[in-house]
Amino acid sequence: GDASTKLIENDSGGNITGPGGWSFSVNDTAITNNNPGPIYKVIIAKGAPVTLSSPLHIGYAGSGAYFNGEMAELAFYDRQLTSAEITGVVDHFLKKFRIAKKMPLTPYITQAAYMWLRADANLTDVASSATTTSFMFNPTQIQFWKDILQGKQFAGSGTPYPMLVSDPVNGSSMQFNSTGGQHFYLGTGASFTTTLTLVAAYRPTAITGANRVVFSNRNGSTGGFEYGIDLSGNAYATIGNGSSMETRVFPFMHAPGRPEMITLRADGTTLTLSVLGAPAMNQTPVMPIGTPNTAAAIGASSLGVEYFDGQISEVIVFNALLNATNQQKVECYMSERTGLQVPHNCDAL
Repeated sequence: GDASTKLIENDSGGNITGPGGWSFSVNDTAITNNNPGPIYKVIIAKGAPVTLSSPLHIGYAGSGAYFNGEMAELAFYDRQLTSAEITGVVDHFLKKFRIAKKMPLTPYITQAAYMWLRADANLTDVASSATTTSFMFNPTQIQFWKDILQGKQFAGSGTPYPMLVSDPVNGSSMQFNSTGGQHFYLGTGASFTTTLTLVAAYRPTAITGANRVVFSNRNGSTGGFEYGIDLSGNAYATIGNGSSMETRVFPFMHAPGRPEMITLRADGTTLTLSVLGAPAMNQTPVMPIGTPNTAAAIGASSLGVEYFDGQISEVIVFNALLNATNQQKVECYMSERTGLQVPHNCDAL
């Protein structure tokens, strides 16, 4: 589950053997750490020209040394590539498989975020109980979705459970179907504040006829908030102010199948929505937000209704208002993760 690029230029680490050829192996310790990342690695192995021995093995080096995992693509060259050529090849793989290369942005999220859910196989589980925390990518029913930061398990619900799929737009995503009531639910243990920032990437397949919730920690009319798509296809947020619920609709219309990345900021009395990193399109006042629920839901209201239709690839929640620079950092990370473009100088960040 660890994402990285590696350049192997000599055999000092024991990774290239000769003289009749070379083999590259992945150290198990290096790939089973807890560093969150997409499920693919891009490896560049470079050695001196040799006569290729026969046979050529992919995923096997003799004596039972078999590879465990998935290989998406391999490219062999009969000469050493230049630095510029290597950069081009690596960029090809990073873009084709949507691997985030600006990984320095993730430590900020790890330090600052309260909750971070990403649709990666190493953060999901198909077991009947939350005992296994990792398995290889498989488009199957997901019974638990693990929060990267706290290790909390969001339980899958619905008939059948939500699916982990390889989405052509957002990469790996959770697939939701409102007909089956599919969603993920954390029953207790959350500690959200009334001031928070939500960043989410999703792609709806149905947008009208019912409210379709992306994220919710709303405690009825008592407190908290939820974000989603209203029955007309507009972005909306509902908050509980202690005695009643208030809903605010933003001037942003969704389209079926179109990927979205949004940032919603709640400072306690104002809701602000940004789409694809653009300047906030609307600020709408509300009554002071009451105490959020200790439960939370992805793909449904925390009350277990208003189910989402489509894919959700990532949800990050901060128990604080992000300043402009930090908000751009998170949006740049999301841009790399999903391939959606944002108007920021991400290289400078």
